[in-house]
Amino acid sequence: MSKRNRLIPIFLSMLVFCLLGAVPAFSDSDSDSDSDSDCTLTGSWRATVDGNPANIALFTFGEDQTTVSSISDPTASTGHGAWEEAGGAHSFTSKNQAFLFTPTGVLKVTLRDEIELSGDCDSYTSAFETELSLLDGTVVSVVSGSSVAQRITVD
Repeated sequence: MSKRNRLIPIFLSMLVFCLLGAVPAFSDSDSDSDSDSDCTLTGSWRATVDGNPANIALFTFGEDQTTVSSISDPTASTGHGAWEEAGGAHSFTSKNQAFLFTPTGVLKVTLRDEIELSGDCDSYTSAFETELSLLDGTVVSVVSGSSVAQRITVD
């Protein structure tokens, strides 16, 4: 048990950026601004977690309010989730889940994220809480953090 407790912070930090910010948006047809009517999170993004350039995740945000995320860590599964508008044209919440494969077994990761899309709609910031639990639901750890994401474009 103590070996697992020592590994949890390492694995949790890897998974946090796996599950960040997967929050798609949609056009706001009621907006007075032309830029707001074209503003969306739908597409693909590259996120940096807690300001660490080594903690990178990729996200795809669907128009159907689903999310998919991935990182290059072979111990983490692809993350899947859902999103919804959170009261403003540029504010959203999401919930994502993934699995972490540790030497002592499989853990479930649940990420709850609050996203704020930038005015130019090409970046966002997020505040998140990640819960790491056993498959039976027993919570092992909870971690909070932040991320910044940039839209991936064709250039």
